[in-house]
Amino acid sequence: MTHFHIPKTCLPAAAVALMSALALTAGCGQRPAEPTLTPSEQVLKQLDAFKTALLASDLDTVMSLLSENYEGPSDDETKDRIGKQETREMFERMFLDGGFSEMDLSEALIEIEEDVAFAFPISMILPDETVFSCEMVYKKEGETWMLEQMMPAEAVY
Repeated sequence: MTHFHIPKTCLPAAAVALMSALALTAGCGQRPAEPTLTPSEQVLKQLDAFKTALLASDLDTVMSLLSENYEGPSDDETKDRIGKQETREMFERMFLDGGFSEMDLSEALIEIEEDVAFAFPISMILPDETVFSCEMVYKKEGETWMLEQMMPAEAVY
């Protein structure tokens, strides 16, 4: 065992250094707490996850971000809102046709009303530069905001 001799004049400084080192290492096993996100920040995080999956044509991740009660845009023929399975088929076709080149969130406003959030306008852009503008409605399910509805912008009132 190695022993160090600390002169008496250095003892106060050595004690302070030792106490500082102990104080620093005492919290080493703990991770800093995650910052608490506001509801708007939580919805924006979900929008970013949706955008990332959409641009990667990652159908499974896109679908995992939809609520079980999801309602998509209206069917062109019947004008009935489409459900989750029809939405899956729609995205699958769109991804096979080249997917999306951009999802613009730069103008998006997020309004929260209790456990429902409205995000608009959202622009989804196809490779041929066709733009779909829509409103996305999120509902809080447990601790997570899930996409419950997607409506064309002209249907928003």
